[in-house]
Amino acid sequence: MELERHMLVCYPTESELSAQGRFPAVLRPVDLLRRMGDECGTVLVRASDGLLYCVKMAGNLLGPNVLANEAMGSELAKYLGLPVPAWQPIEFSADFLDENPLSFRKSDSEFVSPQPGLYFASRAVDQDGCGAVQAALPASWFSGNGNPNDFVGMLILDLWANRVGQRKAVFRPFFNLKGVSAVFIDNSLMFGGAWGREVQRPGEALYADHRVYDGKHASRIIAFWLDQIHAINEKTLLGLSRSIPREWKTSSFFEHTAAMLTIREARLAELVCKEMRLIAETGR
Repeated sequence: MELERHMLVCYPTESELSAQGRFPAVLRPVDLLRRMGDECGTVLVRASDGLLYCVKMAGNLLGPNVLANEAMGSELAKYLGLPVPAWQPIEFSADFLDENPLSFRKSDSEFVSPQPGLYFASRAVDQDGCGAVQAALPASWFSGNGNPNDFVGMLILDLWANRVGQRKAVFRPFFNLKGVSAVFIDNSLMFGGAWGREVQRPGEALYADHRVYDGKHASRIIAFWLDQIHAINEKTLLGLSRSIPREWKTSSFFEHTAAMLTIREARLAELVCKEMRLIAETGR
């Protein structure tokens, strides 16, 4: 797969994609409910569609690729059938920020306010706000994890996409409370991180509790996910990237990302084998 091949193919323009409904509709915040307490400038809002969203606001304070990574990672996971929250761009106006002042840490001694503009809104898994969704897999529910194969799929995607930080997930209880289903969140550390320059270290992208990767049919599951990823070509990648607002993408974002994925795809089976050996050696 040559990096420049997409230059020779007639893909839809952004205006054509917009007319086809390929771009996510832009939301606006109605109520700022609370800050999420992380380092990424994430806030919980109720948006103009009446739903709750976790909005990543810091953007370029962390690096130029944060919001594009979130969107591209979510699109890839969704394309593969992995459970991730729906996302949409959300526009924070100057008036809304004046009425709801926010500041985020830039350094130990400096705080900055976000600028008006488009930010990444990920639909909150806990729409009722009742706290039923868990940030970690409770030990008593471990045997009831309803989608363990998806952890293997997400790991292989993270290995391919050069994720440079721990995989995060939340767990939604089944209606009968006898098990949970994982939803994967926070893709900002894919594709070499906020600046696109970091290289993944062994074990770096794993979920904290390695028991989620246990399975009687691990080889078959790994082969399935590898086949799914190998079937993704550059035309597909470009199509997925077109859903990302241009404000979030540097001029070389797609070329850099496509080149990174091409290089890592050739080594993906090797990377997966090494990671599975590490899981076996470390246990929990």
